[in-house]
Amino acid sequence: MTDTLMLVGLLAILVAVFALPFVLKPVERQLEVFLFVMGLLAMTIAARWGVENLVKVFIDPLVITIDVLVAGLAFKLLRHRIRNGLERVKNRLGLKRYLLLIVLVLAFISSIITAIIASLILVEVVSQLRLTRNDRIKFTIITCSAIGMGAPLTPVGEPLSTIAYAIIQQAPLYGTFWSLFTHLGPFLVPCIFFLAILSTRIIKHEESESLPGVVPSSEHYKEIAERTGKVYIFILALEFLGAGFKVLIGKVIVTVPYYTLYWLNLVSAVLDNATLTATEIVSTMSAAQITSAILALVIAGGMLIPGNIPNIIAANKLEIKSKEWARFAVPLVLAMMVACFVAVMILF
Repeated sequence: MTDTLMLVGLLAILVAVFALPFVLKPVERQLEVFLFVMGLLAMTIAARWGVENLVKVFIDPLVITIDVLVAGLAFKLLRHRIRNGLERVKNRLGLKRYLLLIVLVLAFISSIITAIIASLILVEVVSQLRLTRNDRIKFTIITCSAIGMGAPLTPVGEPLSTIAYAIIQQAPLYGTFWSLFTHLGPFLVPCIFFLAILSTRIIKHEESESLPGVVPSSEHYKEIAERTGKVYIFILALEFLGAGFKVLIGKVIVTVPYYTLYWLNLVSAVLDNATLTATEIVSTMSAAQITSAILALVIAGGMLIPGNIPNIIAANKLEIKSKEWARFAVPLVLAMMVACFVAVMILF
């Protein structure tokens, strides 16, 4: 296949991944399957079916999937204690201060306990709040975005930060454990506080009784297994998409100016940001290129459900649809991207 045909095919897949979940209900209902098929097509068009590549693609999602399974089982056993503890904190603080605390704590602690565990705690919090479905979705999106921004502040928070840390450790950067926080913190920490304050403004009060759609207090082991399987397929689909687009991205990315690279990374809304980090970032890039690229990958990941692991876990568990997510998340994330872009332009 010629480079031109490959480019056209991959761009068509990218448009389909962005658009079809919002216009076709069957695609929205079976998003994991749709992304998996698109990933297979991307791998085929890019001729990425080598044995070594396949082994990596199938094995990489296992770590996250096992974490989800183990955490799901642990939460099933400890759910009663967790819910009682959360309820006591909420009653003591009041709803608004409780929401503020949850966003801040989960965002910053995710850099230590990982974004996966933080997102599972979020699900427990949201399931306990007696909110309208619309308010529940808004709070979930806000907190997932905050978790997605907090986790990369250390190398252990999520795969993206682990990969980025491995790259910036190399010459000539010789980065340290705190380098990610040093470079990303000035942009991401204010965004996290903005999101925490926003959560207290958009949700006014709890309803007196539980509303339809709240996650049940107990799960069967079968449900935990099914959710774990869906997460694996979802992440595997993103691995396929990332591997398929890697050839295209790798050819042009190093020469792209940092301000253009920033907006190109809007693709992180539907592609795996860890794969994009591994594809785009090299230690010989300028500080402006590295910072703006990672920053955009992190922020844009909150825009759509496939963009980040917390989004995938929370949306799957809380049964949030693509349109519901995008309706609130897209303008919110774009506003933060514009604000951070202005800051990047000023600093660099």
